[in-house]
Amino acid sequence: MKHLFFFTASCILLFSSACKPKGCTDALAINFDADAKKDDGSCLYDPSASLNITLNPLFDQTPLVLSNTYTLNDSVQMKIELFRLYFSASVNDQQTAVLFDPSINAQKSATINVNPENADDLVLELGLNNTLNATDPATVDQNSPLSSYENMWWGWANKYIYFKIEGKYDVNNSGSFAQNFVYHVGANDLSRVIAPSQIITLSEDQTTNASLNIEFKTIFDGLDLPNEDETHTLNNFVLAEKIADLLQASSTLTID
Repeated sequence: MKHLFFFTASCILLFSSACKPKGCTDALAINFDADAKKDDGSCLYDPSASLNITLNPLFDQTPLVLSNTYTLNDSVQMKIELFRLYFSASVNDQQTAVLFDPSINAQKSATINVNPENADDLVLELGLNNTLNATDPATVDQNSPLSSYENMWWGWANKYIYFKIEGKYDVNNSGSFAQNFVYHVGANDLSRVIAPSQIITLSEDQTTNASLNIEFKTIFDGLDLPNEDETHTLNNFVLAEKIADLLQASSTLTID
């Protein structure tokens, strides 16, 4: 009787195992099978290529050094102390956001993975597109660039700050640097598309390197300090829009 019980139990287990539906259990695969309980090694993936972008901030064609003194004209000197910038990439329904910060080594460059077959549809923007700007930071991992831990989220507006430029300036060569400039720009339609200097060619399983060059002298030459030294976007939307345009005009994306 005991032998019969073990034989019956073994048959049940064998039958149960054999009946488990097999298929691709990786949700990232293009043939993911939500009903599959056991992976059968059949997963297929879109071809992937990498675009690695390195931030290259400049002032008058030389590398920008935060907190260094730069001369704008005969009467104004300035120090840029903070720069943070969201950069977004979209291909069809795929949306990617990265956060650049030249003061943090880990945020001086970022890699965007793209299906090389869709490279012609790649749209790159300074700031966040409207879809990414609608992200709720509570729904993303704390290590995500869209996390509220990055201090780029306006809780009162339920939207993101696309970029921050902060620092001090000195008028009439007083040597005091007692005045501040604060530019916090972010709102739907204030992102700016940036076109690469040449066609981006992406190959499967290969990395293409590019540099995002931003000439800050161009930005500040277009501003009137001390009359245009602050915007948090909604309190001075005209200035926010002007700085977004200046950022676009000062930026080039070159393929290395």
